[in-house]
Amino acid sequence: MQLSRLGLCPRQHRPLQPCRQSRAVPAAATSNTTAVLTPHSGYHWDGLPRRFFEGWYFKVTIPENGQSFALIYSVEDPSNPKSPVGGVGVQVMGPDDGYICQFSRDTEPFWASRHSLELGATLAAKPTAAGQRRLRQPVSEAEFNAAVEHGFQASPTWHQGSIVAAETGTP
Repeated sequence: MQLSRLGLCPRQHRPLQPCRQSRAVPAAATSNTTAVLTPHSGYHWDGLPRRFFEGWYFKVTIPENGQSFALIYSVEDPSNPKSPVGGVGVQVMGPDDGYICQFSRDTEPFWASRHSLELGATLAAKPTAAGQRRLRQPVSEAEFNAAVEHGFQASPTWHQGSIVAAETGTP
């Protein structure tokens, strides 16, 4: 995951350090095993106006050095823009207690597939992409990079994004 600005939240964690070379690598390209479909992986919100939360957790271990990190995505109360707890969240927990998170109260940019493990959100569009269609499904790495300043897209074999640490709370 490409991290644009790094920060700390909460204070007891060390900030994630940027990679020397940032690149997105599909998991299938780094493994000799065939991708296995995740059971019950579709987005479970039924569209009804009631309280709702769903989250996705992925643990990734780098084979060369054994270090692990976690990617966590969440959406809460997508039908209620006035909810005091509603929003879209992204967290990355890295090696050596590194941590970065971004949260937006706006759930409208969030999308997820009802029938497969595909989800994402455009938390901030690039200025050059203003007025273009909002992403609602996985797109190529180049198309994502051209359209999204801050946000993410995820599938069983691909995670891509750029987030800003929001230590002081929500924007």
